[in-house]
Amino acid sequence: MRQEAATSGDAREVARLDGQLGQWRGSLQYYESIASPPPAPSEPATRPPASSGGAQGGPTSTGAAAPAAPPAGEPDRQATDDYIAANYPQFAWLTAIPEMKQLFDDAQAGVWELSKFVLELQKTQWWQATSDTARWWESVKATDTAQSERLRAEKRNLFADQALRLGVDLDPQTLAQLVENSFLFGWSEAQNTDAIVNHVSFGPTTGGLAAGALQTVKSLEREYAFPITDSERNAWAKKFLTGEATEETLRADAIERAKSLYDPTGTGLSKALDAGQTIRSLAGGYIQIAARNLEIDPETIDLIEPKWSRPLMQVDPKTNERVQMSLADWDQTIKTDEQYGWKNTKQANDQADSLVLSLLRSFGEEA
Repeated sequence: MRQEAATSGDAREVARLDGQLGQWRGSLQYYESIASPPPAPSEPATRPPASSGGAQGGPTSTGAAAPAAPPAGEPDRQATDDYIAANYPQFAWLTAIPEMKQLFDDAQAGVWELSKFVLELQKTQWWQATSDTARWWESVKATDTAQSERLRAEKRNLFADQALRLGVDLDPQTLAQLVENSFLFGWSEAQNTDAIVNHVSFGPTTGGLAAGALQTVKSLEREYAFPITDSERNAWAKKFLTGEATEETLRADAIERAKSLYDPTGTGLSKALDAGQTIRSLAGGYIQIAARNLEIDPETIDLIEPKWSRPLMQVDPKTNERVQMSLADWDQTIKTDEQYGWKNTKQANDQADSLVLSLLRSFGEEA
């Protein structure tokens, strides 16, 4: 049940993010393409003009002025930050990353051209361990607060709407973290759904699609009469929600479980199960006899309980294979085994009264 259709707002957002990421990559490709730096000017370089790339920035031509010489002496932190802002404004936001301190100090001391700075930047552990998407998102947060807040708000609304539809209650802190991770790791719509479903809590108050997924699993559990733990049931429901599993694949799993439980040798009910029958449909005769004798609604009989699956679980002592109890034997079992409580039914009491009357008449007496 993987969500296929994106909203128009989501589509616009994806296009916008792709465009921003393209600007970031394009800027870097430009820097890397500089084959040789221009000769150093006689005067210290001023801040290069910003490119049309916006927050990412970049030189407008390969004739951009070289960086200014570093201030005399050991550069202090503020001096280095100012130097980077003047000569590498596109990357000034990286000063917040501890690993960049040495890189910027070296760039300042060596009066690096922008092309050399980019090449050295790409050798850092941070660069190599950080994805394109994460670098883009970090740059947006550092250089354009208004844009990053707008993107967060849009993504937050998308997550909140999806969570509501799925029936997942996300607290504000969890919602904010999911939004941040979606940008950092470049999650697809399917990955967004997976992340939301990981926070689903199944219970009596579960709503939305989560409630429907859980009911689908419970229905299969009932029809194929196999025991399942709460954690397994919830895991199946999560797979159904994320689209990792469909009702057909879950049914196939249920059939295999039923075979293992009711026909481990493959000589009994397996063929009927493969043909489309369920354990409940195969046990229909037993269910009706029990419901009639015990005067109960057949829908209340749950074959997962051993006392109800009993007629399907007999073992032939000669062959040691699983066999089914005859309907007559099941009828007798219902009436004689006290765990079923047949003697407390109206039917049993009426039969007892009829027997007493019959005995009295046999002695020539009337009730």
